[in-house]
Amino acid sequence: MISFARAAVLGNARHRVGANLNKSHWAKMMIGLVSIAIFGTASTDSSASPPTSKVLWGTAMEIRGLPTRNLLFGSDLFSVSCASVGNCSAGGNYALNAKRSQAFVVDESHGVWGKAQAVPGFTPRDASENTQVSVISCPSAGNCSAGGIYSVRDNNTLIFVMSEKNGTWGHAIEVPGSARVDSGGGGFITTISCPSVGNCSAGGILPVAYSSTISGAFVVDEANGVWGKALELTGPQSFNRNGAGVDSLSCASVGNCSAGGTFPKGSHGDPSFVVNETNGTWGPAREIPGFAKLDAGGSSELRSISCGAPGNCSAVGQYQQKSGVTRAYIVGESKGTWGPAFNVPGLTKLNGRHMSSLTTISCSSKGNCSAGGYYGNGNHQIAFIVDEKDGIWGTPMAIPGLVALNKGHTSYMQTISCVSMGNCGGSGTYSDAAGNAQSFLVNETNGTWGPATAIQGLRKIKADSTDVLSISCATPFSCSAVGGFSAPNNNGAVVV
Repeated sequence: MISFARAAVLGNARHRVGANLNKSHWAKMMIGLVSIAIFGTASTDSSASPPTSKVLWGTAMEIRGLPTRNLLFGSDLFSVSCASVGNCSAGGNYALNAKRSQAFVVDESHGVWGKAQAVPGFTPRDASENTQVSVISCPSAGNCSAGGIYSVRDNNTLIFVMSEKNGTWGHAIEVPGSARVDSGGGGFITTISCPSVGNCSAGGILPVAYSSTISGAFVVDEANGVWGKALELTGPQSFNRNGAGVDSLSCASVGNCSAGGTFPKGSHGDPSFVVNETNGTWGPAREIPGFAKLDAGGSSELRSISCGAPGNCSAVGQYQQKSGVTRAYIVGESKGTWGPAFNVPGLTKLNGRHMSSLTTISCSSKGNCSAGGYYGNGNHQIAFIVDEKDGIWGTPMAIPGLVALNKGHTSYMQTISCVSMGNCGGSGTYSDAAGNAQSFLVNETNGTWGPATAIQGLRKIKADSTDVLSISCATPFSCSAVGGFSAPNNNGAVVV
């Protein structure tokens, strides 16, 4: 399955709620897609920080244990989380045939990736086109939580969660209480965050059929290893009517999280919202302060949120000007209070009045974040990054070295993971000379972003395109990234 850009899909998921889905939430079916995992290597001298030039990415590797026949129909990895160096977990799905897929997880232990494991609780008879692990979070090695979707009738999706304890995955369960809300199916889990073992929060969209509430933003908490009931969020009068959804969520500590998304506001468009959990209690969703003044065009998306400390978070996305041009925005939270949304400082000087968007953000501590997105016009789209240091956002910059790769003149940042101030890993997409989508990897070391690099190891199978969907860094110099690639006539082909 070829995966859409995660940020774009999450932002538009609420518009597809209630439809009879023939395509998965994060990916569309295409012959010849295979799961890949990529891991980063670093200097062996741990006593000193290696310079940027020595932070190297390894080659793509085959995920072992996938059915041989799977290569005919495709597979993908949607999310990865690394608790420590060489200890990561990832999740996705693989196709059993043209119409049925199986959700799976795969663990890396002490630097060695194991075999793909079908999600416990799902049998081949349960498989449908929309069965997958969508999100995963690991607070310590061998202890993770994950969420995803499955179909039981008419390919309409229900939502599940599952947990791993000491390296063993438990059975997937339907999110408690979701059947009460999601009477018609069509739900999605879009985001998960686990600040400690057995303590997580997840969120997404739960449509409600045959009622005034057509679709609702929801959250669900796991406490001490037990998942609670799905909670439909409350908010403004128009909230949770025909399209509200949680697109991103981040927890700085147990019971202290922030989430965000977009909700319909009738003739006033689709503004972005934020919502806080404080000491285990979720408050009401609120429209981002100052957003009405920015969002004259009436359409917005909150793409990503990250919390560096309890009550201190940042979120990014895009809004629409009256002219119809989209513009990137940032909004920050300090001591539990969200400030007004604002434009990216210096982006107009770099981009003029063309379109822009921020698609991903990661905050390693209070006031220290990195965000990425794209800017450009209809013919040229350029990936860019911008750093916040000690609460002050710097000047945005194009990804170093990407011009040489981006022959098709279309690129954007997909995901960023920061483990300390000035030390991050990132991934994005560019188009090659043939117009095919390819993925790049990039690292920031001691505050300096190095050049973008193409994924290595795919030339032998003559892959047409690659798509990295998720990245996770356990230390400043150890990261893992997952996604997929497509190749023509690759019956039986594997990743080297």
